[in-house]
Amino acid sequence: ITCLHGSAVVLPEHASVHLLMPGTESARAMEAALLQARPDLRISWQSLESLDLARERELAAAAGVYIVGVSEPAISAVAMGGAEDLAAVEDTSPAAVQKHLLLQAAGKQRIVIMLCSPYRAAEFFELAETVLASYDGAPLGVGGGPGPAFCALAGVLSGSREAPGVLPVNPAAVSET
Repeated sequence: ITCLHGSAVVLPEHASVHLLMPGTESARAMEAALLQARPDLRISWQSLESLDLARERELAAAAGVYIVGVSEPAISAVAMGGAEDLAAVEDTSPAAVQKHLLLQAAGKQRIVIMLCSPYRAAEFFELAETVLASYDGAPLGVGGGPGPAFCALAGVLSGSREAPGVLPVNPAAVSET
């Protein structure tokens, strides 16, 4: 795990955490990994696969911590359905929807986790206090438990692991090209 922006944060005790993840499997994996590391957390989640925008706003408003998982390449919100509530957003790509929701969650502790590719990370630096990269997004690990990247992310967020990774590229430079 690499901390690309801000500093790795430890979730507060008994924190209310809301996850917006790319898919149902990744949401379940992140929830399971976080609860294994920190059973005291209260976790809600939605996925972009079945996004209810009004519900997302409610859940994010009720949480103290908003964690958004970004996976590229991703299917568009229009193809998945649920984008009809986004009339004010010109671009309904997953990244645009996630950025829109992160902007609306100002005042919350916002964490972005880049699953698989970190190349678009710089686009989220102004929208989240912390941006982490995992380089993997496989939701299932050995024996059907959460995938290794989700366990490692939960370790960083619970404070039991550091995020010492180093990128071989500068995501800000990649975003500018």
